[in-house]
Amino acid sequence: MKRDLYQAFKRWEYDSSTHEAVITQYDLPEVRVFDPMDLFSFSDEDLKILYHNPIQCDMSSKIKIEAKLYMRVVARYLSMRYEVKMIKKRLAGLE
Repeated sequence: MKRDLYQAFKRWEYDSSTHEAVITQYDLPEVRVFDPMDLFSFSDEDLKILYHNPIQCDMSSKIKIEAKLYMRVVARYLSMRYEVKMIKKRLAGLE
C-alpha cells in the first residue's frame, strides 16, 4: 500500500497510551499503525523514510523495546529486499 510518506513525512513516534506507531505528515492526516507487521504493506520509498528517521518514544525501557519492534520490522524488510536483489543479480549472471 503506497502511502507516499516521502512527500509529506514529518516524523513518527510510539504512542504508549494506544500502543501504536503514529506517523505525522505535513498537511495530511496522521497514519496510525497498531501491528508492526502492517509496515510490510508500505512501499519501499516509505520504508526507507521510516528507516532513516528513527521512531521517537519515551525514555522508559519497556516503551523503548516496544517502539524498537517497529524499527526492527522496517530494517528487516529492507534487508530482505536487498537479499532478493542480490539473488536476482546472481541468477542473471548464470544465464
